[in-house]
Amino acid sequence: MAAAERFGYPVVLKVAAEGLGHKSDIGGVKLGLADGHEVRKAYREVVAAVPEGIEASGALVQPQRPKGVWNCWSAWCATPAGA
Repeated sequence: MAAAERFGYPVVLKVAAEGLGHKSDIGGVKLGLADGHEVRKAYREVVAAVPEGIEASGALVQPQRPKGVWNCWSAWCATPAGA
């Protein structure tokens, strides 16, 4: 919660769990969270989405980038949908 307040809204929440492949495939990513209520609700949802046998260790909070801003890591880049 403190990270979301520090970044400012909107934010993205991603479940943190060792051994979990694609977080978005299981509902482990929530986008465009506009306030603390949405962040708390999203946290419960992403943790509950973790499959049996895998333990969630928490969640990562990141600032939501404006539409059209690319995120790049190393040699791999992804553009937001609709950009």
